Amino acid sequence: MSTLFATITKLLGLKHRFSAALAKRSNGKAEAMIKKVNRGLRLYSTAEIDDRYIEMIIPMIELSLNASSDAITKLSPFKICHGFDMKLPTKNNIDIPDFVSSETTNYVKWLQNSIKLMHLVVCENIVEYKSKMKADYDRRFNAQSQRFKVGDLVLLKDTRVPKGSDCVLTRKPFANGPFIIMEIVAKNQ
Repeated sequence: MSTLFATITKLLGLKHRFSAALAKRSNGKAEAMIKKVNRGLRLYSTAEIDDRYIEMIIPMIELSLNASSDAITKLSPFKICHGFDMKLPTKNNIDIPDFVSSETTNYVKWLQNSIKLMHLVVCENIVEYKSKMKADYDRRFNAQSQRFKVGDLVLLKDTRVPKGSDCVLTRKPFANGPFIIMEIVAKNQ
């Protein structure tokens, strides 16, 4: 809210939106990006590259953030800006020519193998991360598999408030029903 920040937002053509202090949910995208940058700083920092030499790892973090797809849009920031996917070293099945130096050939083979291993680790990490997120969600919200069967009586939850209604805060969301389950339609029963 400083004059400097207001000036910078005007220069960049941004509209500053205010939100409640310390309310992470009101700044979801910004907080998620800060979390990703912090995760990248921890990932790429080493004993030699610490907070004093942070500028050495910022480009790598920026590359990874620009190339990563968003969970909601399913598009990367790079693709949104440029209209095509970022070219990354993903083709790993090229033929390695015979170089004059055996050291060069060994280095190219090592690089090819390293990229392949990195992609395998990334795939494993994604699967592990998704299962961890599901477990956290299930634990936090006490999620249980549905135990409905044909013939059960259920209530229909309706959270919509009719226009001009006097009952907004005291509205009963399960006022409709009971209804009989006629058929269960699911991928995995």
